[in-house]
Amino acid sequence: MEISGPGRTDRSRHIYLQKVVKKLRQAGISPGGEADEVEISDVGRFLSYLSQLPEVRQERVDALRRQIEGGEYDADSKVEEIVDDILEDLGIPPARVG
Repeated sequence: MEISGPGRTDRSRHIYLQKVVKKLRQAGISPGGEADEVEISDVGRFLSYLSQLPEVRQERVDALRRQIEGGEYDADSKVEEIVDDILEDLGIPPARVG
């Protein structure tokens, strides 16, 4: 049975990593070689944006649905405002028509 005191694990890990680095170098591999790169697509950025949106307030959705169904809500102008806001949040200049 082996008893190790505080810090023993860190020392063992350090020695192990030194051996791994030595073997990598012997194999012609540089352990501090090129870094990996990640490229995020526009779709990925959009999905990330969507995941950060607040939760849906169902009572507000229901109230707006009743206004739309009752003809009390000008949906066309609101849709344009919402699309422009989303595009602005994504850093895309909104297209102005008219």
